[in-house]
Amino acid sequence: MSILNLANKDSNTDSCKTLPDNENSPLLDTMVFESWEKLQGESCLAFNAFCAFRDFGPERNIKKVVSSVEHDTAKVDRKYRTWRIWSAQFHWNKRASDYDKYIDKLCLAELHISVDLNT
Repeated sequence: MSILNLANKDSNTDSCKTLPDNENSPLLDTMVFESWEKLQGESCLAFNAFCAFRDFGPERNIKKVVSSVEHDTAKVDRKYRTWRIWSAQFHWNKRASDYDKYIDKLCLAELHISVDLNT
């Protein structure tokens, strides 16, 4: 399995993982938090919407993503307004940009590994 496939596997939106409630947990001291992970106070619905936005790629915008996931035209405007609120509240553009940079680094690392193996 490639590095990129592992990254995409880790971004599964079917579940909504949360960190332990105990802020003094030794586990939290060893964990590296990435901005594209679920934020404290972010609902599972908001996080899953962010994941759809994040995974849409560099051409992403909320209107396009909502239209791709919601086929009931009566619900599109309401969902769009909700996602715009969540986007501002939870800094979707910055988090998606951070994720894009992370994926780019993984792709470059995979390319370097491939080149090293072939030389």
